[in-house]
Amino acid sequence: MVSEDITHVSIASSSSVFSSFDKGDDSKVSAAELRDCMAAALGEYVFEEDVATILAMADTDDDGLLDHDEFLRLVGQPEEEEMRMR
Repeated sequence: MVSEDITHVSIASSSSVFSSFDKGDDSKVSAAELRDCMAAALGEYVFEEDVATILAMADTDDDGLLDHDEFLRLVGQPEEEEMRMR
């Protein structure tokens, strides 16, 4: 099915993005890693408070880090919201 193929591509792309955020190569994304990557992608300063808010929304196990699944849910939210609006 086409939608399944798109899902697999999206997950593979998101996994690649996760690896680029995970600078410590520990299968977790810290607030500092998230902030650095966001700043690089946006080309502007990212406030610690903004990163803390994003992290708190996505960190379902409250360990202060994003694991792979939490990261996928975070980056998948805009796409899921867009699909619901159609």
